[in-house]
Amino acid sequence: MDFGLTNQDKDFAVYISDFSGVEGMRIMPDRHVRSSVALGIDPEYLQIAFLRNYSEYDLAVTGDFRSKTLLCEAGIIPTNEAAHFKIVGLTA
Repeated sequence: MDFGLTNQDKDFAVYISDFSGVEGMRIMPDRHVRSSVALGIDPEYLQIAFLRNYSEYDLAVTGDFRSKTLLCEAGIIPTNEAAHFKIVGLTA
């Protein structure tokens, strides 16, 4: 049975259907999500919210070497919650 999955890369597969558009839908595993859960996220309907803007700090000087660190706090805001989905209870 052909589900329209094509393996263009070892890390993900592309599902192409009448509703997914020409580019299809990328399917990839994530180690932070259980194998019985599937998440569908459309990046076109996400925005980045900065809780703390980028700032740069000097760290300790070691010899002639000067180092700095960048600090930023950000999160993701869904602009349309109907564009994302979660499926639970999947079995292999």
